[in-house]
Amino acid sequence: MITIYQEFKKELSRRKRGYAFIFGLILAGCFCGSLFMSILDNHDKLLVINKVKAYFDSIKDNNLNYLWALKNNFLANFSYIILLWLLGLSIIGLPLILFFLFFKGFIIGFGITSIIYQYKIYGLFIALLYIFPHYIITVIITMILGYYAVTFSINLLLALLKSKTINFAEIMNRYLKILSMTLILTSIVILYTVFVIPNIIRFFLP
Repeated sequence: MITIYQEFKKELSRRKRGYAFIFGLILAGCFCGSLFMSILDNHDKLLVINKVKAYFDSIKDNNLNYLWALKNNFLANFSYIILLWLLGLSIIGLPLILFFLFFKGFIIGFGITSIIYQYKIYGLFIALLYIFPHYIITVIITMILGYYAVTFSINLLLALLKSKTINFAEIMNRYLKILSMTLILTSIVILYTVFVIPNIIRFFLP
């Protein structure tokens, strides 16, 4: 664990500007997602709040369908990761990568605000309990994958415009390792989200 932390710290230090940009994009998405909840009309707001309530009620009553939650989490997260990774393999994928990074933050911000709207002040505590640590890890995973996807796409663009020679085999090998790492870490996060988080939250729901 210490070795992983040290490696991540070195990685962050070497490419801090790139990661700062990616983090800023996700943070902007979180902010917009939070604002979006407040501008919904009462009907749409009620639909969102009812869905949040139904989810947490299923946790409270121990009626959560773990198999369904596991399948949907794997499908949603793996689809997002693979799509982001594939977009990095193309020049035209660059703007879409930036959009998907922003959208990831939007979903996080919208989800947190929805919980707070349902449970008011107490919802802030539930939201914090819900997002730590798996949302933090998810953001880190997204930052790393997003950075390498953007870098890969830019390298292809430079190679095309400036006839710059790149070691495609070396870059592709590293890019495949990033994909493998993000899929493994995401799998761990999903298992934690589905099987651990609900059991923790159950004790704190009003």
